[in-house]
Amino acid sequence: MAAQNYSNASVLLRNQTARTVVNPIDRATDFFDLLMMSGRLKGGVEPFKHALVTSANSTAERFIEDQGLPDGARRSASEVALAAFYWREVVKLTGRVVDINAGGGFIDDLLAGEVENATANMLYAVEGDLIGSTANLGLISLIDDTDSYGGLNPASITIHTSLVSTTVGTLNATKVEDHWEAMQTAPYHCKPTHILLATNQKTNYGRIMGPSATSTPTRLILGNGGGYDIGMQALPMTYNGVPLVGIQNLSTQDILFFDINDYVMWVQRDVAYKPLGTRNDNTEGFVSMAGAPELFDRRRHSKMEGVTA
Repeated sequence: MAAQNYSNASVLLRNQTARTVVNPIDRATDFFDLLMMSGRLKGGVEPFKHALVTSANSTAERFIEDQGLPDGARRSASEVALAAFYWREVVKLTGRVVDINAGGGFIDDLLAGEVENATANMLYAVEGDLIGSTANLGLISLIDDTDSYGGLNPASITIHTSLVSTTVGTLNATKVEDHWEAMQTAPYHCKPTHILLATNQKTNYGRIMGPSATSTPTRLILGNGGGYDIGMQALPMTYNGVPLVGIQNLSTQDILFFDINDYVMWVQRDVAYKPLGTRNDNTEGFVSMAGAPELFDRRRHSKMEGVTA
């Protein structure tokens, strides 16, 4: 964030027609908002760990009278271990701006506005990481069949992997149906709560499998004035009852079949502003937060990748 000096803050002085600041900057946080609305942001501190059963070692059998017991075996388990990630954004005001702000010269509390803006910037960065491909952090890496997660490599622990349909290409009904059927069979038995996809892929899905797959719209929504809506996105879209959720800035090449009940974003440091005092007559501080996403069972999630528009 650039330092606010008198020159670039002067447009916020009083005697403007609009008594509040208009902020048109797009910093969409669709996935982060979904987590908040679903109660998946929870307080927690390191270490973030859970035990993962890697083998049941079953000796179950049909037996006859007086048949001796076989040699039994206990389960095998490994530990998934995660560390917190940290994010921050700078807040800075020059001494002259602080003086004017203290005297009520600006139409809003400028420091509060800068903190709010810094928070939005930071959460936008958090969103990008949570839906990105960074190991142990981004959904693209967490829902995968080759990337290591929590210190475990699926190449050696095959149970620690998600179903992935690779190089899907152009989306069509058959590809979605085949992937869905594979999710329902052993060893996955996926039951996703949300299908996360970029907004353009949501439109593509509607075109190939919705009313607009034909040349004549078949869905009309009448309004009070007799108008109608023929847009494909006017109503929620589902696939076998699972809602399709458009996530802005999600990779257009990936469609994620996501079980939100298996995901927690542990918040080790809640969003907070920390003032650092004055340096060179500037008032400085920063907004920060820390946390770690935890996906407990990768097999409860799946991914179609290599999808083209």
